[in-house]
Amino acid sequence: MSSRPWLLYAYPWMPFPRRVTIYLCEKRIPPSLVTVVPVSDPQLGNSAPPEFPPRPQGSLPILAIPSAHESKDEPYLFIHQSLAIMNYLDELCDAGHQGFPLSQYSMRGADALSRARQTALLALADECTIAWNPVRTFGTGAGTMSIPEASKEMIRWVRRPLGTIEGLFKDRDFSSLRQGGTQGPTIAEIVLYQFLEFTIDCYGKDMTQGSSEVVKDVYGRDVVESFPKLGEFYAAFKTRDSAKRDPAAGEVASEAVLKKMQTWADGVLRCISEPSGCSRCTKLNLSCVYAVSMVGRKSKRDRARTRASLENEVPMTADPVVAADEIPASNSMDSAGMLYPPWSDGHYHDVEEAGTVSFDQLLMPSFDAIIGNEPNSQSDSYSNISFPNLDMRGRGLSHDTENHATLDLIYQDAAAAEFSHRNGLSKTTHHSAIGSPALPVGGCPAQSQKNVQTESGTHDVHRSHIDAIGEVIACLDSHVQAGTVRIDEAMTICKARLASITEIMELDSYKLCTTCRTLISVSLELIVSLYETVVSSSKYTSSGSLPSSDKFPSLFFGGFEVGAEEHSTLRRHIVSTELQRPIPLLQGLSSGCCAAEGSDRRKRHMQYFSEIEDRITTLVSRLEV
Repeated sequence: MSSRPWLLYAYPWMPFPRRVTIYLCEKRIPPSLVTVVPVSDPQLGNSAPPEFPPRPQGSLPILAIPSAHESKDEPYLFIHQSLAIMNYLDELCDAGHQGFPLSQYSMRGADALSRARQTALLALADECTIAWNPVRTFGTGAGTMSIPEASKEMIRWVRRPLGTIEGLFKDRDFSSLRQGGTQGPTIAEIVLYQFLEFTIDCYGKDMTQGSSEVVKDVYGRDVVESFPKLGEFYAAFKTRDSAKRDPAAGEVASEAVLKKMQTWADGVLRCISEPSGCSRCTKLNLSCVYAVSMVGRKSKRDRARTRASLENEVPMTADPVVAADEIPASNSMDSAGMLYPPWSDGHYHDVEEAGTVSFDQLLMPSFDAIIGNEPNSQSDSYSNISFPNLDMRGRGLSHDTENHATLDLIYQDAAAAEFSHRNGLSKTTHHSAIGSPALPVGGCPAQSQKNVQTESGTHDVHRSHIDAIGEVIACLDSHVQAGTVRIDEAMTICKARLASITEIMELDSYKLCTTCRTLISVSLELIVSLYETVVSSSKYTSSGSLPSSDKFPSLFFGGFEVGAEEHSTLRRHIVSTELQRPIPLLQGLSSGCCAAEGSDRRKRHMQYFSEIEDRITTLVSRLEV
């Protein structure tokens, strides 16, 4: 091993680096072997202390290993991504190589079966962390767009993998996991603990707490919202020395950052059943949402007696369009900017491409009112609304560099078709050049304004719309991420998706759902992003997607044969026409914006729609060059 220590560049309090620092403590790897280099928050310089080499480019954490050749050009070898770093170090510890302490037990599983189980737990725990991004983006002061209903829906998607983990833990006894016990954590358990700790410490949201009531899960199934084994696991792990945060080492976020993260939009959190005020609200000196919501509400027993009759039900009323205008607006909406906020100057720091931005930066507040901004995420569902499963192994909206493999495109679209078939959404489907079906649209169960105002925990009346648009988002995003679509394929895909969106927007019940408008705007932005990808790539030229000039198919206008020049003109006209298809829909969204006239929120929305339209105009102008 080199005489110089290895360097772990990390934002100490953020989720992904903290996984690794917990791991180092559990493995008893001393600073003489791996030194943690605390990098300042992106809004505070994004730099390493002067006594260390400069922060390397890319997503943190990064493990810098001194080169064996002591090369001036390449003094370090770099390992990126928290899971890769932990696995690499664990390999060394298991073998006792390069001076690393010999493992006392396997953190990845001692045999094939245990490794498979640990891999499953790791995937679920990692999914939770990544899926948290849309929750905070739409529901807290750490985001840039306040859409409480969307944030509330996405919390349900975070609970989906947590419910699966709860089932895996049903026979576990965590008493030996406590400090001084006989059981040590696995890498998967470190990742799970870090997620639970992060939501509690930073966002004031205890994800181990449920309502203990029977609720509908994201697939419409009845489940008990309760996570007692997760609570046991978290309580046991928290006693360990590795779980202690050291403020002096930067492992606790600043007060300004915490205030942003713990400022939740009205109606997002459903507080736990403590009528006097739940512990979260008491701790944060807030008015308890649960206590307020219970005023004038029927008891569970009375509601059960009248459940069969909707006329006797007393719905909880809430304005779904209420949003905090004071949430800072982003300065740019490039790419998926609506979901992934840009830096304060509209560019990414320290990198040449947005793809190297740390996902940890996504989970931070966007400090418009403090210092700057922040900026990326992935899943495993058929509807893939993509905030729900923003990850989850490449499905859904995936812009995170704690990245995962890009989803197989055929599977993505087949999954959407299977979901539609299972849910009886029986519109005729069409296929793109690579087999992507146009997404069917089901009728919205909301037949009146009365039904839109539903009691907390009831089935989402606009689920069929949200699921259908979610599938559109998932399909489009998978193609954007793949970046391998030809221009003719892109036009076919986008035309089919625009047809699905148009069907939804023409329904009377669509006007009652603000969440649908938001998701449709995301869909249109992704369509523009897909066109930007293919138009800017070499695949737009004749070398890739279109035949060369001496191989054009014979085409006649009456008796006139269309030549190479006319072919090019015709192609540009067709592409230009397809590029402009989203504009009427954008104008419809703009004219139907329900934000108050003159409000900051309305201005942000208008700016967003205008910027998308400007991007379309730019693309069209490029075709004329």
